[in-house]
Amino acid sequence: SDTRGNATAMNATVKPPTGRVVSFGEVLLRLAAPAGELLLQRPQLDPSFCGAEANVAVALAGFGHDVRLVTALPDNALGAA
Repeated sequence: SDTRGNATAMNATVKPPTGRVVSFGEVLLRLAAPAGELLLQRPQLDPSFCGAEANVAVALAGFGHDVRLVTALPDNALGAA
């Protein structure tokens, strides 16, 4: 029997299947002191958005999945950010 076809199939790059994902959870706002200073040394804090559910959704979207995040946000400038 000829095994060349099987070897070629095994060496081919296989693209993993992508899917639709819905993530339910909260988006967290992290406030950190700039440049590693102590929290109360400066009146200014650097915001960043995170949260386990949001982080997983971003990672899955990076892998090519169609991802939606279901959460509740305030109807103001902070929620828009």
